[in-house]
Amino acid sequence: MNKSIVLAAVCFALSATSASAGDFDKIENNIRLETAGFGLSTKLDINDPSREFGIDYTSNGVTVGYTRAEGATDAADENRYIVAYNRSFGPVYAGVRAEWRDLAANGDDHLRIIPTVGVKHDVPNTKVALFADVSPKFLAYKNGVGVEEISETDWIIGAKYAVTDSVSAGPFLQYVTDKDWNKADTFIGTAITAKF
Repeated sequence: MNKSIVLAAVCFALSATSASAGDFDKIENNIRLETAGFGLSTKLDINDPSREFGIDYTSNGVTVGYTRAEGATDAADENRYIVAYNRSFGPVYAGVRAEWRDLAANGDDHLRIIPTVGVKHDVPNTKVALFADVSPKFLAYKNGVGVEEISETDWIIGAKYAVTDSVSAGPFLQYVTDKDWNKADTFIGTAITAKF
């Protein structure tokens, strides 16, 4: 059995067996449009008031961008300035993202470093690709001082279906652990990407 399928099954089993009240309360929906290196993205949640809107530019694997994240109140809003680098090595992909988070509510602006490592598998004779990845989020700078701690980690498994040569869509399952590796959240989502 393919290693990526085994990894996906293990992650799903862990999240399903540890589900509790509050799990799967929201559904995250992501839409992304890409053309000539430029990208526009939005994240809209069902049963959760938070939302995000972003714009970015990618060249030679390096992405620079800006995201506006909005919460249930104005105090939860934030601006995110992003620099990222991503590479693929056959079925393995990896990257790192630096994210400066400018919070509207207080002076707790901070820098997060988010490495990601994942694996993907194109299912033979189909237009389906399976993937699984992990992204620990390191706090590197907060309140004017350097910090070295993991704030949370995202564990994601999912599938993508090539609707056309330029449009893909699919579901994913996200399992989130806190800084002590305890479960913080579990939810499902969708992702649609269109390239022109």
